[in-house]
Amino acid sequence: MICYRLAMSTTDVHPNPSRWVALAVLCAGMPMIILDGTIVSVALPSGLANTSQQVGGALGVAVLAALAAAHPDGLLAAGDALPAALAGGYRLAFLTGAVAVATAAVLTVTVLRPRSVPATLV
Repeated sequence: MICYRLAMSTTDVHPNPSRWVALAVLCAGMPMIILDGTIVSVALPSGLANTSQQVGGALGVAVLAALAAAHPDGLLAAGDALPAALAGGYRLAFLTGAVAVATAAVLTVTVLRPRSVPATLV
């Protein structure tokens, strides 16, 4: 608005030279609009996908670490030795992670199966 106000001063007989500054500012701003549209349409979805993968991975590690830390308490209460209880906690976390990966692989194969395309006559 300041650039517009400076450019549109009509009190002088001669045109205000700052109108060229306003034009330069507006012309310099146009590529920013195009750049912003490019970022929103291309980079933003990619950034959201990468961020969700990172958060999902961190959440998975946190759950497995919680399992590995909580399970030895039950084993110690049952009378197991400390090394065996710690190994049991890590074993449970590893098996839980392996089952989760196997389940995800089976779901991926069944859900993302390629569709059969009917043959066209040429």
